[in-house]
Amino acid sequence: MNLLLDTHALIWVSSNSQQLSSSALAAIQNQENVVYFSIVSLWELVIKQQIGKFPDSQFALDQRAVDRFIDAGYQLLPFQPNHLWQLQTLEMHHRDPFDRALIAQAAAENLTLVTRDTVFNQYPLSTLW
Repeated sequence: MNLLLDTHALIWVSSNSQQLSSSALAAIQNQENVVYFSIVSLWELVIKQQIGKFPDSQFALDQRAVDRFIDAGYQLLPFQPNHLWQLQTLEMHHRDPFDRALIAQAAAENLTLVTRDTVFNQYPLSTLW
């Protein structure tokens, strides 16, 4: 299975949080699965850090954090033109631009999106939590 981590899943897996579901954690740790994290999530994290959304968080986004994801075997997924074309076709069930971009990437690349956000279930893609 090919997985794309939603931003909160990326944070929780990197911090060993108990908020990550057992089924999501098992899928992420399964060596047969390919785990992707998106440049969109990194962009979202930078914006949220800049506006003070994570003032007390131990999670810090820097090159070392990205290197740790890659060292853990996760693949960085860039945002490509075909993701834009997919984004144009999405219904407006969800208004968050970062989530919509992740939905478009998952749909375009046929990835299972690891998310606890139930709004994602309104889109024609596979989710896991």
